[in-house]
Parts: sequence; structure tokens; C-alpha cells
Amino acid sequence: MFVSQEHWGLLKLNPLAQGRYVEYVDRYYPHVECYYPRYERVVRPHGSRGRRRVWSPIFPGYLFVRVKRREMPELVTLPVRAYWIRFGENIEIVPDIVIKRLRELELAGELVREVMHVEPYRVGVQVRVHLEVGDIRAVVVKRGPGDRVVVDSVWCRCVVPRHLLEVI
Repeated sequence: MFVSQEHWGLLKLNPLAQGRYVEYVDRYYPHVECYYPRYERVVRPHGSRGRRRVWSPIFPGYLFVRVKRREMPELVTLPVRAYWIRFGENIEIVPDIVIKRLRELELAGELVREVMHVEPYRVGVQVRVHLEVGDIRAVVVKRGPGDRVVVDSVWCRCVVPRHLLEVI
């Protein structure tokens, strides 16, 4: 009875071959379920100004596989090299509730939140420079050395530390 029951196991493989491994499993073992949580992220391909949204694995190189225990050794004999995650001699079993919760969080978009840092002091942004004698309105011309910014005001073009700036 225990032998025929399916369990979730965790495979470690080359992240670049993850898609190919899933294709092999689908082809040779269609009854085996594979799962790897993914999230949508924004990328800008090399040489392109536009951004694209792509799906990326949250744990690159790790694949959850639902399989019977007796078939576990067969899944590491596919053309893509893969290893079962073990603690000691036994292959570690992942509880169904963990996979269920991962799927719920993935569907809700709460597994990974991508935070993109936007530089507030971009070229052309109007800023207020706080000085001891008063505030000066200026426009950012370029980023300077270190944490400094080159600004252009009515009186002069100068290099100012970021902590003295405020976006208007």
C-alpha cells in the first residue's frame, strides 16, 4: 500500500536545463507531476529599450516532483542530470500542504514581490537644493561622482551631495 502512494520530492538540477528536464518527464513519464513556483518579472533584453514581462522560477534549479517511491530512482536517469534532495540516506518528502500553500501564494502573486528602485534624481528633474543660507531651485544635469549630483541653477552649475536635494 505505501509503495503505490505518490509523494512530493525535491530535485536539484542545472537551472538552465530545468525546462528541458520537464519536457523529458512529460514525454517519458506522463503520469508524473512536476511543479516549480514562478513569478512574473520585468526585464529589458540586451540592446532593447523596451521592457518585457517574463516568468522566472522562484527557486532556479529546484523542481518539485510528485511520484511513487518506487519510480524515484528512474527520474534521475533521464538525459538531464538531476539529484534528489536527501538528508542522510533517505530522499526527503515534501508534505502536500506545503505544495498547496506554495500554489496558493503563487496564484495570489504573494510569493515574490519584485521591488524596482527608481532613481529620483534623473536628468531633467527639478530639485530644491537645501543650503544653510536658503533653498535654491535647480535642474539635475547628470549624476556626479559617488553620492553627488550635478545640478544647474540660475546662478551656477555645481556638484551637490544627494542629502541636500529634494525633488519638486
